[in-house]
Amino acid sequence: MNQYAENTVYFVDKKKATQSNIYFFANGSAYNPDQQAVMDAFNLYFGGDFSGLVLQEIRESRSMAYSAGAKYVDPYLKGKESYFTGKIGTQADKTIEAITIFDSLVRHMPAKPERTKMIQQYLSNSALSKRPHFRDLSGQITGWQNQGYETDPAFVKQKAYENLIFDDIRQFYAGNIAEKPMVICIVGDKKRINTKELEKFGKVVFVKEKELFGD
Repeated sequence: MNQYAENTVYFVDKKKATQSNIYFFANGSAYNPDQQAVMDAFNLYFGGDFSGLVLQEIRESRSMAYSAGAKYVDPYLKGKESYFTGKIGTQADKTIEAITIFDSLVRHMPAKPERTKMIQQYLSNSALSKRPHFRDLSGQITGWQNQGYETDPAFVKQKAYENLIFDDIRQFYAGNIAEKPMVICIVGDKKRINTKELEKFGKVVFVKEKELFGD
């Protein structure tokens, strides 16, 4: 996995595109199964469907996007690097504003501790109700073992969910996301976007489409 030491914006010019697809990436830490429960809580709080900050702030409250989401992703193997990723689909003329809002959420995550109880209940119920199909069980067990679990992680995480406090989410965010260099990748029409404004998010690199896909 590539390591990024500075904020960088990659722009792929897609002529006549009326929409922009925007992707976000930040390197994470080596995966630790002891952090999985709070990682789940952060993902639900920050990027979880309609209840998450990203969709609520970018789409629901401000109508800045057709789609929006974010997630801290765990790898398949213990010790391998986790990473943060996000995505926004928006109108071309709203590109800068949508990125600005997302960047603000990442750098200064709003605190809504009143959501902690809902997060606890949702995660606890999901852990109890989700079980692999018997045909998938052997493969699932191998996957758990590769990540460092010796038993079903649902049982391990259940206690952590019950004891979760909002400061756990805040500390996970502060240690794994808040100060990380962010890579932003934009596919959109250069003529419809003020690319000079992108410089406030990092070094701007223009990538030709043929460099990605060939002739």
